[in-house]
Amino acid sequence: MKKTSLILGSILLAVGALWYFLIGPRLTVRVYPGWTWNAQFIGTNNYSWDAATDTFTGADPININKRDLIASMDSQTNQLVITDKYSTLDPQTNKPTWEYILAAPVDPQTGAHISEAFRGSYFLFPRNVQKT
Repeated sequence: MKKTSLILGSILLAVGALWYFLIGPRLTVRVYPGWTWNAQFIGTNNYSWDAATDTFTGADPININKRDLIASMDSQTNQLVITDKYSTLDPQTNKPTWEYILAAPVDPQTGAHISEAFRGSYFLFPRNVQKT
């Protein structure tokens, strides 16, 4: 009986450790180094704004829009950083016509901005959001 209890206890301890170190972080950490997300779609950007007349010119061409998010660790600050690269490509040449790149440190548990200037804002939509 004692031997069975010892074996069962050891197995439960091993399963608990496995959960804590390998499975649990994947379920509780919102984003981790190496995480990526991307999307590609066709549309217009309406960036053909005429400031003089305060209207759109209607000359906005069809574009390929591409967005990539990549999470990595910053070796200097040891913080998780998400790089957001948004590109607009010419559909005929596949060459960029416009590009925007932003890198921001985020909390891996919540996806919230860490930098003081954006405190209270989320870079990634948070998990378990409740209607308030």
